[in-house]
Amino acid sequence: MLYVMSTAASAATLDFTLTTSKPVIVTGTPRLAIDVGGVTRHADYTAGSGTTALTFSYAVGAGDFDANGISLVPPLDLNGGSLTDASGNAVGSLAFTAPDTSGIRIQTYTAAFDTATVTSANAAALSFRIAKAPPGGSYSYSITSSGGAGTVTGSGTISASPQVVSGVDVTSLAVGTLTLSVTVSTAAGGTGAARQATAAFDNVAPSGYSAAFLTSPVTSLNSSAAGFELTGGEIGASYSYAIGSSGGGVPVTGSGTVSADPQQITGLDLSGLGDGTLTLSVTLTDTVGNAGAAATATALKDTASPTIVSVTPPAAGTYDDL
Repeated sequence: MLYVMSTAASAATLDFTLTTSKPVIVTGTPRLAIDVGGVTRHADYTAGSGTTALTFSYAVGAGDFDANGISLVPPLDLNGGSLTDASGNAVGSLAFTAPDTSGIRIQTYTAAFDTATVTSANAAALSFRIAKAPPGGSYSYSITSSGGAGTVTGSGTISASPQVVSGVDVTSLAVGTLTLSVTVSTAAGGTGAARQATAAFDNVAPSGYSAAFLTSPVTSLNSSAAGFELTGGEIGASYSYAIGSSGGGVPVTGSGTVSADPQQITGLDLSGLGDGTLTLSVTLTDTVGNAGAAATATALKDTASPTIVSVTPPAAGTYDDL
């Protein structure tokens, strides 16, 4: 006959003692199934072969949560192993009466950044969340970068689940991989092991690039197939441009990917813009979303063909060669 006794609810590792009616020899790794919040976990055999008291252990893992109390699920799972007495007789039945484990509640917390990549758009107001932490407790955190430049720290009270911590400024840290480390303490004073999360950090926008029209002035000969050259662009970054005129007309816009340096963008139809000063504005955005400052250039557009306004004759009079 098998009997199972559970451990105290405060243990980080749950130890269950399975008692047999006489000493048994254990081979392999038999296990006990545990229902943890609707998820099946297993307490594996760890000690006791040759005795009547076998120990099965389960290390509580990050994300395990059961506020109503765990439960053991019979029967014992031999998991490819065996339980026999000294004479070689196998345990007759693997069934057991599950003990009352309603008082064993598991509440482990997790921490995660709200974004996989931190850029110039959110580095000054980063957020992360702590899930399944006990209300009324407190948290403390630190954020470092593989690139160095110090540590960002903070703390607060757990008032919700998940607890969202926002407005964290990491602009003082260097580009690299950010590591978040969060520790939660209960109102009673217990402190859990630190939970960690990572995110890529790149808040450096493209810079040092310039743009220039390929022809100036833009005339009737080339206004339907104009272009510009981008110099110093970051390969792989995306570009967007707009060309407007002081003479009016709908701006010409477009976008693409930087594949060479320098790179020419040609075949632009500027015939719909009025004559005047053309202004080109080009912005680069890197692969993680950091946008650089606009590079600008100007050119004259003059497509008006000359016309005969008038002919002025010489003064009236007699003209001869005498």
